[in-house]
Amino acid sequence: MIYLASRVTIGKGIKFLLHNRKFKIVDELENDVFVVKDLSFSGVEKKYSLNDLLKFHTNGELVFEEVGKNTSDIKEEQDDDSVSINRSQFSDFSMLPDELKQEVENRFEAIKPLLQIEGEAIFPYIKARAAELKSQGKVGSERTLYRWYKDYQDSRGNIFSLIPAYYNCGSKGSRQNKEVDQIIEKFINDFYNKKEAITVKTVSRLIRDNINSINKFREAKNRLTIPSQSTIRRRIKEQDPFQSAKARYGAKFAKENFGMVNQQEKPKRPLERVEFDHTPIDLIVVDDKTREEIGRPWLTYLIDCCSGSILGFYISFEHPSYISVMQALKHAIAPKDYVKEKYPNIKNEWLVYGLPEKLVVDNGKEFLSKDLDDACKQLNIELFQCPVKSPWYKGTVERSFRTFQQGLIHQLPGTTFSNTQGRKKREYQSEKKAVISFSALIEIVHRWIIDVYSEEFNSGVKGIPKNIWKQGIEFYGRPHIPASRFDWTYALMKIDERTIGNEGIRFNHLKYQSHELQQLRSELEKKDISRVKFKYDPEDLSRIFVYDDASKSFIEVPGNNQKYTKGLSLYIHRLGIRKLNEEKKKVDEDSIAAATTEIFEIAAEESKKTRRARKQKAIMEGKNSATEIKQTSSKKETLEDSIKPKQVVQKTESKKVVPINKPKKWGSYIAK
Repeated sequence: MIYLASRVTIGKGIKFLLHNRKFKIVDELENDVFVVKDLSFSGVEKKYSLNDLLKFHTNGELVFEEVGKNTSDIKEEQDDDSVSINRSQFSDFSMLPDELKQEVENRFEAIKPLLQIEGEAIFPYIKARAAELKSQGKVGSERTLYRWYKDYQDSRGNIFSLIPAYYNCGSKGSRQNKEVDQIIEKFINDFYNKKEAITVKTVSRLIRDNINSINKFREAKNRLTIPSQSTIRRRIKEQDPFQSAKARYGAKFAKENFGMVNQQEKPKRPLERVEFDHTPIDLIVVDDKTREEIGRPWLTYLIDCCSGSILGFYISFEHPSYISVMQALKHAIAPKDYVKEKYPNIKNEWLVYGLPEKLVVDNGKEFLSKDLDDACKQLNIELFQCPVKSPWYKGTVERSFRTFQQGLIHQLPGTTFSNTQGRKKREYQSEKKAVISFSALIEIVHRWIIDVYSEEFNSGVKGIPKNIWKQGIEFYGRPHIPASRFDWTYALMKIDERTIGNEGIRFNHLKYQSHELQQLRSELEKKDISRVKFKYDPEDLSRIFVYDDASKSFIEVPGNNQKYTKGLSLYIHRLGIRKLNEEKKKVDEDSIAAATTEIFEIAAEESKKTRRARKQKAIMEGKNSATEIKQTSSKKETLEDSIKPKQVVQKTESKKVVPINKPKKWGSYIAK
């Protein structure tokens, strides 16, 4: 089973599992060295560097313990010697029911302003926030707000700590309440949130009548409870006041009364604000093997607005998509310990890593994905989408793109410059000059980011990005990372839903099957459930991860054709399917139909010929058999006459001779 987790900052007091042994960080020495106590072996102490722990974490060998509400001891291994560690009871925010996700989001929005308060008594702010929520018609007493705030802080910012305690209790009452809640929400949206001035009382009566109609066909013990008018009024107040006012009175009224002005402030610490965008690279790239030109790739990267450091990137020939977003974000979050091994000639270290606090994106459809929104909630990242046609909201990444193109790409052979005018002025033929391969481009970008961009003065942040990052980390603390590597691997995957059949799950013309999957199917059949949700990596279709709602975890299911799917991206797979479909379209169906008819006509004629031949053969064999029997009978009768006494015969008037006491046989004859 696979479990996802919340964010963690490596430091004193943190517990973790490493190689099936439990450790606790008890001290921190100079140069990022930690003293850890082995809790599995009588408190033996060892030393690990920060880089050691990050490398174990990146490889999936190390898992940090989670704390707070909705966590419990969960075994990480399946054998008898497994060691348990405190982990979240829930694995993936995107798999929660929609109404539960909405409840969690409402709670988070209620306490969000309180999370910005540092070093001051929190109670005055809780009181002020409760009054503010009340004025907006939202739920949240002082006691309730404090409980939510404390649960969230105690869990180190785990979104699952805000899940209500009553969730998943499995009682009949909870199922009925859920059904009533859905009815209330439907009638509020269908009748109250309209331009017509429909009152709460009218909505209440419509809901009552609807529930009465449902209860007519149910036994007494299964009937729904009719909600009171005050309950419906409270549910209306819980809605977003801006959206509700917009639906009833129009966008202008809502904006004047509930609109908010977003003001940008210069971030004070690393990862407080990270901007995210794409740009086509002004360079024609050639194939690594054939050296033939293959076109201009796209660059996707993230930049830290505090230090000006580039956090991570992704280069591909595909147009920007959710895959680009997922791969770039994974690269940004993860430590860059692979650089020294893969590119030994790079002199400096790429120090940046960690989870952004706020992620600023535009309104591209790849950023509007529900999958990205759920992943950010899972990883406790605030996703901020800029207003339409407002590029100044992410000016840092726009300026960085210009620096990248002008400071690096426009100086390489095969550049297209920023426009055709630049090429014409230089009489430059980009296609003929193209010599940089894709793998060489990846190495060049690494070297430029690490040895050039991060080391030179940046006028935007008024300093050297690498130095500002280091100073910020020393002052504000190390970056947050997920409690396990699975967070950025699975939380950023795409989600889908299918039926489990005898052959497993069919997805995109591929089959996925395992013993665990069939066990899950058997369990679901008992509950009359056939469809399951699963996640998949669009960059590797060799496996999918099916969600088991009972255990709140994922089951890894391999593809049947590993030779084909290993490392296969969804993009390449779909290109193959598209090419196959195009070949099918070229088929002349009329010609094939005519040929098919001719084939069956030939087969029918051949069948006739075969039947005639077989019939003729059977006739000839019958005649030959009759002749043989006749000859055999004649010989036999002569032999019997020579060794037996003569039989008495009876003479008739017709002069026919009939043997006495001799049975008549097929093929025998009567003497005339």
